[in-house]
Amino acid sequence: MGAVWIAASIWIWAKWILSPDFGPTPMGVDTPPQWLVIWTHFLEAFSTSMWCACIYFWAVRPWRRTGKMTWDGLYILAGATLYIQDPWINYSNYWFLYSSVFVNFGSWTTQVPGWMVPRGNLIPEAPLMWGGAYTWLVIAPAIFAGPVIHRIKARFPNTKTLVLMAGVFIFFAFLDLVVEGAFAMTSVYAFASTIPSWTLFAGKPYQFPLYETIYMGAMWSGFTWFRYSRNDQGLSVVEHGIERLRVSERGKTFVRWLALVGAVQAILLVTYNMPANFTAMRGSAFPQYPSYLINAVCGPGTAYDCPSETTPIPRIGNTTNRVTPHVE
Repeated sequence: MGAVWIAASIWIWAKWILSPDFGPTPMGVDTPPQWLVIWTHFLEAFSTSMWCACIYFWAVRPWRRTGKMTWDGLYILAGATLYIQDPWINYSNYWFLYSSVFVNFGSWTTQVPGWMVPRGNLIPEAPLMWGGAYTWLVIAPAIFAGPVIHRIKARFPNTKTLVLMAGVFIFFAFLDLVVEGAFAMTSVYAFASTIPSWTLFAGKPYQFPLYETIYMGAMWSGFTWFRYSRNDQGLSVVEHGIERLRVSERGKTFVRWLALVGAVQAILLVTYNMPANFTAMRGSAFPQYPSYLINAVCGPGTAYDCPSETTPIPRIGNTTNRVTPHVE
């Protein structure tokens, strides 16, 4: 599975880079305020620095000291491959708006098999921000949670694993509300089409769907459980039997990494992207957003109306999704 994910990622990115779709998404007619430009580029610098720090402290430094990769080092490197799924939140419908204020080259979405949203190449993926975030923002919290869970288990040995994971879920759901709520408030991105009854500040540009905290809590809990559930040899469930492979130690390490790649990709797909796309098809109309958030994927100047309760969901190949009134 890991080898398939790696091969598919290389194929998708290569097709995108060599296609006419590869290029920055214009910000449009609206000019972002200066504070937003500064905030955006600060986040890019911060995210890139954190990505480098995670790779160095969990992967490079232990390998230089011992000549071997630690499990957490392999886990961080596996997490770095998750960026291929980042824009898949919009796979079924365009509801999550990225900011084109970030350095971007559009996105590879239209190269993904089965991709549904027209003009998806204009979704501005930000490699300096989100490219490295899957190490420090996704995998690193799961690594930090491990020792905390072990301490709780040592202090209260009768605590069931399910109870521990429930506590992890609640903590991460609250953490997501704080972190992503701040991002939405400061126009880093926007949850544009949500289910109003499950949304804080519904109808406002900074609206925040509460089910996002459920999905993110489930995702972080999944990554935490995967690390916590390793056996006495420190191997995860997907690495069992590695000792029977007749390859070198470096070969075994590489195979283990591929296994972890397959596992983390499956966890992200099942706990986050699949449920997020389910609710994406049930959202309400967009609040008013500037051009650097809508990015001409839908709305004025395009042939497609943005999502709402009554707007048909377009597909690649549809010339429009606008409903014209029937004239007798």
